[in-house]
Amino acid sequence: MLSILVLDLAVGGRIFGQVRESWSVATDTHETNVFVLAGNSVVIHGSSTGTRNYSAQGQERWSVPSVPSFYWPDSMGLAADSAGNVFVSENWRFYYFGFTFESRTTKLDARAGSQLWSAPYAGTLAVDRRGNVFISGSSFSNGVWDTMTMKLAATDGRQLWSVLWSSGTFRQNHFLTVDNAGDVIVGSVQGIAKLAGNGGRQLWSIPFNSYYLALDSAGNVYTLRNAF
Repeated sequence: MLSILVLDLAVGGRIFGQVRESWSVATDTHETNVFVLAGNSVVIHGSSTGTRNYSAQGQERWSVPSVPSFYWPDSMGLAADSAGNVFVSENWRFYYFGFTFESRTTKLDARAGSQLWSAPYAGTLAVDRRGNVFISGSSFSNGVWDTMTMKLAATDGRQLWSVLWSSGTFRQNHFLTVDNAGDVIVGSVQGIAKLAGNGGRQLWSIPFNSYYLALDSAGNVYTLRNAF
């Protein structure tokens, strides 16, 4: 069960007045439930429950089912653009004479959840001001996990560029954020890198094992790390 609590907060995080609304919805027991704010909606995605859009008062506006039951989907990412359109990223696993993996990132319309386009990639997501979407995930080759980051066009999901910028001996979690200039910052246990939104050129990188990313208004990067 996922509980949604809507608060009016004053500067500094102090609760200003009373809690306006509180509601709950049933979600997967699987750990891959993710949610995101999309305009004035809350969008929730789960591996078996699919993607659902709720108003701030908890009314379901639309829902999109997950993949067929013979798949085992892993929710990779969820993001929304300024118009409230939703991007859902999944890996699917199914058994057919050995395990087979498929990946997909889908753009859903804000009003009805209809599919606008789909691209055969999956990973952590971030969206720039123009609605272009960045994806970062792990690519396995020759016994090494590389970090692959790519940019897809807002209009049709066409790949604009992709880069490999680090490698490691195990699969990594990735964290993404986009600054006001449209450049993307990618973090993983291998380090943090800033890539140019136009072309993907690496602007800088540091070997800092990163968990979660945030930016301030000046574009400075904040992150968490394990102290080991």
